[in-house]
Amino acid sequence: MSLDYYDSERFIHDGLIDKAQAAVDCLHEIWRENGKIDTTLITWPAENVRDDSGELIDGVCVMSLPEDESKHIRAISAGVERSKAYGFLLLEQKNNTVRALLETPHGTRLWTLPIIRSADSQYLGEAKITNDLECIGLIWRPQIGAA
Repeated sequence: MSLDYYDSERFIHDGLIDKAQAAVDCLHEIWRENGKIDTTLITWPAENVRDDSGELIDGVCVMSLPEDESKHIRAISAGVERSKAYGFLLLEQKNNTVRALLETPHGTRLWTLPIIRSADSQYLGEAKITNDLECIGLIWRPQIGAA
């Protein structure tokens, strides 16, 4: 790898893609156990942060979002700000899909898994992956930077 790759911190983005992929790989099992995916925000802090009791958080921060979808953007923004996130993964079930959106300063990756209905059961299909097409815009926006 070139020095520019490391100077740009692109390697952090690529590492978070791998971590997000591991989370996405768990969605099938979560679906089998619960029959749904709760809206969840996972953030990777760029620096040390403390929880409500003052304990240092080592690793990811996980936050369930309110059921009221109109409060999601505010909650996501607060979670990203409070955790000083370098990147975040938003897991959500919408209509007939489960979506996992990773956003970092270097771009986005979206995994879209269809909810497949078969007879009297439902299961998650294989993920379709797109890069840099959708964003929340808290960390990356197409007009600010391109991956």
